[in-house]
Amino acid sequence: MSFGTFRPLSRADLLDNDWYKFTMQFAVFSTGYSDQHVGYKFTDRKGKVDGLLSSLSPPERDTTITALKSILNSYVALEFEEGDVDYIREELNKIVTDDQSSLLTLYCDRLVQRRSVDITVKWDDHLIVEYTGTWFDTILLEVPFMAIIVEFCNTLAVREEPSDERVLSTLQSKLDVYGAAKATVVEFGTRRRFNQRTHFLIISALHESPISPPVYTSNVLQSKRNNTPPRGTCAHEWFMFFESLQRVSDPSVLTLDSLVTSIATSLKLWLSVYQSVFALTDVFTTHVFFMAYKTLDSSLQSRIHYRCDSGEESRYTQEIASILGDLGLSVVEHLESKMIMFSNSLNPSKVAVIQASWVNDKEKGLPTAKGFLYGVGTNFSNDLQYDTMDIVIKLNKLMKVEEKEIESNTSVDSSVVYSFKLSDVKSKFVGHDSIRQQALHCVSHPPSF
Repeated sequence: MSFGTFRPLSRADLLDNDWYKFTMQFAVFSTGYSDQHVGYKFTDRKGKVDGLLSSLSPPERDTTITALKSILNSYVALEFEEGDVDYIREELNKIVTDDQSSLLTLYCDRLVQRRSVDITVKWDDHLIVEYTGTWFDTILLEVPFMAIIVEFCNTLAVREEPSDERVLSTLQSKLDVYGAAKATVVEFGTRRRFNQRTHFLIISALHESPISPPVYTSNVLQSKRNNTPPRGTCAHEWFMFFESLQRVSDPSVLTLDSLVTSIATSLKLWLSVYQSVFALTDVFTTHVFFMAYKTLDSSLQSRIHYRCDSGEESRYTQEIASILGDLGLSVVEHLESKMIMFSNSLNPSKVAVIQASWVNDKEKGLPTAKGFLYGVGTNFSNDLQYDTMDIVIKLNKLMKVEEKEIESNTSVDSSVVYSFKLSDVKSKFVGHDSIRQQALHCVSHPPSF
């Protein structure tokens, strides 16, 4: 395996990213957390990447690991095109609150500055990919790094692309189902796509499709090229950061109250920047999310919509209705005026079932949301003849740096706080076992596995 076998990177690759990473980066900038040092960690959930690399001889594997690290470092060194930065500014200006628009120029000035990121790529019976730097410099790397790793491994395995005809035929059969269900779908497939070329072919076909409602994409480069608005939500990472930040100043702080406070803080800060939010409810379990939601002013609650990324989707709205009732909140006010987005490993048949449950609830007069949306990822961009790679890169730690003699380039002492994510299902937990177990003891309604 050699570096030359991977496609050449270009400045346009910086825009080949998901919109939510740019919205989160601007939120980080505008709320004053750009310079907090953080670390991210790669996880191969099902061992597909590790299995591929394990099949190589040690010298081949060493060469391959070196090549992958070179590609990731080359990506970090890329510089934005001026027109791409202008596009980001214009799209952000459409969704920020009025008092945030004045910061967009300063944000874009920093966006074009050189990034300083320390990347570790090595083999220790499994692939280790970790990187550290300021939150501003590292935040955009998660999605493209995942996409690069998947495409790199597909190239390494010499996986042949299917014909365009086959890709488009498969896509059309999915669109037929989505159209019949009248489902509003957003393409979320950048991070685990088969490769860039096939992904762009699919997005172009989605853009040209007459399906109603139309399918938008989270991919910023393709949104720019097709003159459509990019779509995105608020990520787990945003909530994970502010929970961890509490423990930077006091590592012993991890209680039910601290989880509730961190969620409420996360929502308040996001809504100080943006007009509304699709908030993931499962970061520290959905019940804890709504405990935090209850503490917010009604003017903030009215701007929050919900995103379900785990658990049993067909029961999600009824579970929310039950939680709202337990908390003494009006189901009509806090559910039936909301949009809900689903994004957990969706495919056409799963979407059809969820959409049918919404229609059925409405017909029966049961409490439900105003409408459902569906974020479809890998099933759009990597539904080929090969097994997909179930990989993630998540915020892993926050570092508190105490200066000693920075001017002399001497070492610094760092205290590290590890981040974590719960979920409504155990398989999607992230972080050190000890801290996750501690958090699970805190939540008042642990998820059932």
